[in-house]
Amino acid sequence: MRKYLMARNNLLLMNRRSNLQPAERRIWSNPRSPNWWDCIVPGFTDAEWIQNFRINKETFDFLKENLHDTLVKCDTPFRKALTVDLKIATSLWKLASNCEYRTVAHLFGIARSTACSAFHDVVTSINETLAPRFIRNPTIEKFKDIIDGFQNKWGFPNTIGKFMKYVH
Repeated sequence: MRKYLMARNNLLLMNRRSNLQPAERRIWSNPRSPNWWDCIVPGFTDAEWIQNFRINKETFDFLKENLHDTLVKCDTPFRKALTVDLKIATSLWKLASNCEYRTVAHLFGIARSTACSAFHDVVTSINETLAPRFIRNPTIEKFKDIIDGFQNKWGFPNTIGKFMKYVH
C-alpha cells in the first residue's frame, strides 16, 4: 500500500509541475547610460580633471598610453569590451573618491562587477607595468647610509624612512 501511495503522489506532483507556467527569465543585461563619461568629462578643464580624478589630463593620457597593452580586451559577439580610457577613469574615480563600486558603476554606465574587475585590472597593470619603472628599492649600502643619516641628524636609530602628514 505504501509503494502505491508514493507512486500516486509522484504522479500527482509531476502532473502539477507540468501544468505550471515556466519561470519568467531575467534580463541578463540591464540598460545603463554612460552619458556623464561620454558627454561631460570630455569638456573638463585641467583643474576639473585634478579636482575629480586627482590627476591632470596629461597624466591620464600617460597612464592610458603605458597601460594600453595590458588592459585592452577584444569585443565579443554579445557586447563591446570596456575601453582602456573607461577602465582607467573608473579606477581613478574609485581611488580619488573612495566611493562604492555601485556609485562608480552608476556614474560611468557600467555594471558593479565590471567596475570591480576593471579596478583590479588597472591596479594589477600598474603594479606589473609601471611600478618596476618608477619604484626602486635601495641597495644594502644605501639602506645603511639612510639609517646612519637618521641616527646622525635626528637621533633615531635603525630608521630608514618617515611619513609626514600636514593637517590644516
